[in-house]
Amino acid sequence: MTLRSVSSPRKLSFPRKRESKYLLLTIVYMAAICLFSLLPGIHKHGHGSKMAIQVFWNFLHIPAYGILAYLILRCFSGVRLKRYVFSLIIAVLFGVFNEFL
Repeated sequence: MTLRSVSSPRKLSFPRKRESKYLLLTIVYMAAICLFSLLPGIHKHGHGSKMAIQVFWNFLHIPAYGILAYLILRCFSGVRLKRYVFSLIIAVLFGVFNEFL
């Protein structure tokens, strides 16, 4: 009879090289989102064609924050089940914070 080690869930630790690439990319992407949200003229509401442009910019939030959630998820690839919860919380908090800028 051989003894096998019981595998325990991975704990949060320093990111590996691959995860640190995603961490840097995530931080740069978050900075880009903040930069684009601070550009003047994007948030102005109007009528007619200007209203269509505003709707287009609003729909761009979906893929932008989807990509952000994916990048955050990749940063937590060392954590098993809780990474989905961490990713969702961070992406939502970032979105809320960005709306108040």
